[in-house]
Formats: sequence, C-alpha cells, structure tokens
Amino acid sequence: MKYLLAILLACSSIANAQSQKDYEEVMGKFVNYYNNNDVDGVCTLFRVETGAYKCFWKYVAERREKGRTILDEYGKITSYKYLGIDPSEDGLAVFKMIIGGEIKAMSFTLDSNNIFGTCRFITSSESIDKMLAADKD
Repeated sequence: MKYLLAILLACSSIANAQSQKDYEEVMGKFVNYYNNNDVDGVCTLFRVETGAYKCFWKYVAERREKGRTILDEYGKITSYKYLGIDPSEDGLAVFKMIIGGEIKAMSFTLDSNNIFGTCRFITSSESIDKMLAADKD
C-alpha cells in the first residue's frame, strides 16, 4: 500500500511540473509586457492575493522618479533564451536575455497555473553564471 502511495505522489508531482514550453510562453508574455512598459500586464503574471498585497512591479513603478520607468532604467529586452533549470534550485528556470545591450539572466518558478511563484528579474549566482558561460550563442 505504501508503494502505491509513493507512486501516486510521484505521478502527481510529475503532472504538475512545467515544461520548457510553459516557461518560454510565460517569458514571452513577460518580455512583451515589459517592452511595452505595461505594468498591469506584467502584474497578470503574478499570483494575486487578497488583502494589502500589491504587485511588486506596481509598487516599484509608483516609487520611481516621476516619468522614469523600469524600462528606462534597464532598456528593452531584445532577445531571450531558455537555458534550463538551475541545478542548485529545484524548479527555477533560467533565461539568458539581452537587455539594454547587456547579457543578463532572469530566473523564475511557475506555480501550477503557470503564474510566477518566484521571479528574479536580473539575477546572478554561481550556478547561473556557469549556465550563462556554457551558452555559446
């Protein structure tokens, strides 16, 4: 009986796992919203919770110098590429992106509804730096 339970638990976690296509679709939406300076659009990619919760992107936008946007600060994302799942953090997808003419990394997890669980807009770590270095494109 406990073997059956273990198999069922394993199958349920596999069924909820996101594919590369899922990550790429969400990243594509993010890039589109970001490049169009659509803060509300970006916020649709985050889980909405009741209460005092405010989308981080709106929070940041409200606190920027009048008329200055996140897009103004970092520049447009001109390309992005899925590099894989960070081997040091389960489920954290890593993307190489060219933003404002520079190579940077963005990483995120997705929940079962393909909404950001964790989102690190511009990020770096030892394992992410290795992933970037290994990509020759």
